[in-house]
Amino acid sequence: MVSQLKVNEIIKQSGSSISIGESGDTINLAGTTNITGNTAITGTISSTGTTFGISKYFLIHLSGDFSFNTGNWTKVQWGSVQHNTGMTWDSSNYRLTPGATGIYQFINHCAGEGIDNEKEYDVQMYRNGSSAMFGNKYWYSAKTGSHPMVTATYFFKVTSATDYFETYVYTNNSTNEHVAANQSYFSCMKVGDI
Repeated sequence: MVSQLKVNEIIKQSGSSISIGESGDTINLAGTTNITGNTAITGTISSTGTTFGISKYFLIHLSGDFSFNTGNWTKVQWGSVQHNTGMTWDSSNYRLTPGATGIYQFINHCAGEGIDNEKEYDVQMYRNGSSAMFGNKYWYSAKTGSHPMVTATYFFKVTSATDYFETYVYTNNSTNEHVAANQSYFSCMKVGDI
């Protein structure tokens, strides 16, 4: 029995595959490991410091049109969760808690209706109850009755598992506005570690 094997290259003796270990074994690879070609993996890969693929994602729509008053920043009351993997949605306070540190991408897409000429339809992200970043400050200069549509994408470094995020909208239109249910959404996904 050999406890240590030192070689520069392992080449198959016959056939088209090489097996290392037996079912139930744990195989540790130290240092940098380069894999070239197509690789099929059966089972689970555990990693420290690296995330494979998108491990946490979230998407929510509105259950119906959301109306808000002119002249005030108003929290959007999202209500129809489409996908949620590993995050916490607070349906009473309309806030999302990713629940783990990391780099996250957030998208707010809000569509309104019938805005007046040269009026604003704005979207921004709140973090832990305070304004964190404007998505868009859009002045409509088209004819009265235009339908505003704002997509705001943000990247945040989430440094606490209790950080939470909310969508706020604003208009200075002559009449109240709304966020259209069939065209608006809020999404979040973890894209990296910190």
